[in-house]
Amino acid sequence: MKKFIKTLIALSLAVAVALSAALTAFARTPEESALDLGKYGIMNGFPDGSLRLENKVTRAQMAKMVITALGREKIDPYAGADSSMFRDMKKTHWAYACVSEAFMCRIISGFPDSTFRPDDDVTYEQAIKIMVCVLRYDNYVLQSRPQGAELQYPQDYIKIAKDLGLLEGAPLDLKQPATRGFIATMISKALDIPYAKAFATPETADKPIMEKEFVYEILDGKGQGEYTTLRINLDNNKVTFW
Repeated sequence: MKKFIKTLIALSLAVAVALSAALTAFARTPEESALDLGKYGIMNGFPDGSLRLENKVTRAQMAKMVITALGREKIDPYAGADSSMFRDMKKTHWAYACVSEAFMCRIISGFPDSTFRPDDDVTYEQAIKIMVCVLRYDNYVLQSRPQGAELQYPQDYIKIAKDLGLLEGAPLDLKQPATRGFIATMISKALDIPYAKAFATPETADKPIMEKEFVYEILDGKGQGEYTTLRINLDNNKVTFW
C-alpha cells in the first residue's frame, strides 16, 4: 500500500508540474504550429506552398521530426555498421540515420518481428508515446514504481500526454493514422514543456559512472537543473541530452 501511495504522489507531482508548464505554452493553431516547426526544419511545407495538414505522417517521418526537434538529426549511431537494428531499414533509406538515433535514444521501438515499418502511417497513440518518451516523462514516472515495472501501452502514455496538454485535436479513436496538423500541434507544444533529465544521486555523485545511481527531475528550475525546454536548446543550437 505504501508503494502504491508513493506512486500516486509521484505521478500527481509529475502531472502538476507538467500541466503547469503546458498551460503557459503559447496556444497555436495547426497552421501556426506547422509554421513554427518550419523555423527549425522539423516540419516543412510543400513546393506549392501548402502545408497539407490533413495528410498522414509515416513512422519514418515521425522519427525524423522528433530527432530534429532534439537537434540530433546529424547523428548516426550506426554509421559504421553493416546492417540496421531493423531488418526492413536499409542504410539507403532516407530516414535511416534518424530512425537509428531514435532507437538508440529509446524514443521509438519496432515490432515483434524485428521490423520498423518506416512507410506505415504513424497512429495517434504511437505518436503520443513517442512524444512522452522524447520529453522523458516515461522515465520520470517509472522511477516511482517498483523496479522492473513498465508503463502500460497505450493507456499510461495517453494519460501522461493528456496531463501535458498534448492531445489537442486528437480523435476518440487513437488507433487511426495521425494527421500532420495534429503532429504539428503536439510537437510545437512539446517544445515549450520542460523535459526530464537524469541526475546522479548525492550519495553516488562522486562514484565512477557505472556505480552511479540516477534520478529523473523535470527541468523546471526548481531542482538540480535550470529551466530548460527543447525550444531553448534549439534556439541556442544545443543538442538535447537527458
